Amino acid sequence: MLPLVYNDNFKKVEILVCGGAATGSIGKKEAQMECSTSCGKLDVLRKNSTWVMETMPMPRCTGDMVLLPDLNVMIINGVKRVLYEPRKITGNRFTVLNPTQSPPVYHSTANLLTHGSIIVAGSNTHPYTSFKPMKSNVDFPTELSVIAFMPPYAENEPNSGRRPVIMSVNATNVKSGAAVEVVFWDYPSDESSKAPPPSTVPSPLTAPSPLSPPLMRAESNPDSFVLTMTSSLWSTHSFSHGQRVVTLNPLNITTQPERRMENGRWVNVRTVQLRISSHSAILPRTYYMLCVVKNGNPSSSCAWIRVR
Repeated sequence: MLPLVYNDNFKKVEILVCGGAATGSIGKKEAQMECSTSCGKLDVLRKNSTWVMETMPMPRCTGDMVLLPDLNVMIINGVKRVLYEPRKITGNRFTVLNPTQSPPVYHSTANLLTHGSIIVAGSNTHPYTSFKPMKSNVDFPTELSVIAFMPPYAENEPNSGRRPVIMSVNATNVKSGAAVEVVFWDYPSDESSKAPPPSTVPSPLTAPSPLSPPLMRAESNPDSFVLTMTSSLWSTHSFSHGQRVVTLNPLNITTQPERRMENGRWVNVRTVQLRISSHSAILPRTYYMLCVVKNGNPSSSCAWIRVR
């Protein structure tokens, strides 16, 4: 399920299905049937909705799809890593990333960590185990390694000026429908972080209209912010159960009049009040990672919140 956004009142629910084995390939190793290159997307709440089909850059079996806090999808395992950006136009949504030496396949897992990287572990296509040093003719040996994969945004560490840093969350065990306050800092996008901070009044950033993208943007500031909640999940057999990303309704966001110094540079300190959805079908009661996303770059670490 692709990310749910509050701007359309969560009325658009899209399911994405990519890759898979060819029909009739199970139990027919000698057939060497090629995996599928198709990606299908379906708006399940729209009447008479039909599948919108796209083509991946390469065939893929036993893959995992991990929802990212920047509202994109990482298609990982099975073959090369591919980033899927659903908000781009058709034909420009897939980006092939650097491959691994031995791509994990069946019985591998992929999970998102709080600092935005993806942990990938295991791989085994055999009834028991079959390690390559023991059997040199094995195409996909049993794999016991654990790898932390960094999506493109994770390369932008806080001192690069792109990823915000969460300072505090006033409540981490909240009821559905509750208000939450988050304080975070970020580097100014221009060179003003290297100069003494100007004397200014708090700068409000207003929430968008219902028809605009899920962003908060100051009228005189090019920066945009998204607040997302990513559910905890468990992954097995190429399925990530319970996975979802939901954008939150920002009630208000302000910039403090006085900056603070971080790593030898001036930073903006911002406070945002947001509302947790009261609808259990949108935010089921479980644990979530709360992230602040600035200009497409998630915070360097997300905060765990329990919705009850």
